[in-house]
This record gives sequence, C-alpha cells and structure tokens, in this order.
Amino acid sequence: ASLVKPNMLTYKSGQLSPAGRAYMNPGDTEVDCEYPGTKIYAQNATLGGTAEMFKCGGTEDVPMIKGLGNGAGTATFVVDIVGEGSHAINIAFVTAESRDLSVTLNSEPTVQFTFVSSGEWCGNGGKSTVLPIEVNGFIDGVNNITFGNSNKNEPIIEWFSIVDGST
Repeated sequence: ASLVKPNMLTYKSGQLSPAGRAYMNPGDTEVDCEYPGTKIYAQNATLGGTAEMFKCGGTEDVPMIKGLGNGAGTATFVVDIVGEGSHAINIAFVTAESRDLSVTLNSEPTVQFTFVSSGEWCGNGGKSTVLPIEVNGFIDGVNNITFGNSNKNEPIIEWFSIVDGST
C-alpha cells in the first residue's frame, strides 16, 4: 500500500523535510533546504509510448519528461535501494493545474498521487517544485519505478530522489 503525505513539511518518520525546516526557521539563510537523496534526472529514464524528453523554457534548462499519461506514456527508472519497505520520494515537477501522477513500483499495484499546481507551465516562465510522496514495496536491491500511464494527463517530471529509510 502507498500513501500520500499529509503535508509537505515532514517525512513519514516525523523528520522535517527541507520545506519543513524552512518553515520552522523563517528568514534563516543558513537552513539546509536541499532535498535528501541522490537526484535521479529525467534523462536516466527509459521512455515508452508518447513520453518524450524536452527542455522546459530553453536550451539552458535541464531536460524534463512530458507526455506521461493518457494511457500512452511512461518513464521507467532502475534504482538500487538499500532497505526494503517504505521510502519517501521527492519529485520535482511542473504543472499549471492539478494533475495526478501514476507510480508503479516493481510488480506492486499502480498508485496515483495528486500534484497541485506548481504555478505556470514552463513555457510561461514556470519552474519545478518538489512534492514528497511515500511509496511502499521497495525491495533491498534493484527496483523498477515507472511514472505515467494513467488515463489522464500527468505533470512534467524533472528529477526525483529517494530518501534513505532513516529519514
């Protein structure tokens, strides 16, 4: 079973997320707001169907994945994980409207998470924002994570990071 975080301020363990640390320390420029875990960028995906790589807003930007969803587009990543069970995943995304993201882990059932608007679409100057979700069913070792393939449009994905189970 997978679940959506009740808010973006904490991880399942109760530790503060980067957004939570910033919220608890307003104005403190020394607060570490970097998301934990190694960032896995869009270009590391194996794309299927209508999913495609593009640069959001220009050539200086990092590649992102669009065309997920509508039953036709997927992005699959192979990740090596230490520790089975539940892990938080920080996902950097862009969407101008509320959209669902489908996440399939290994052979677990697909789960959909609702992503609210991150602002404008990148063509209108929008930038990615990060949402932490919790996903259960990781095995210790090689895992396959697939984003996309729902029956509706999905957000644009820039990168994600998997948080160590101790976080």
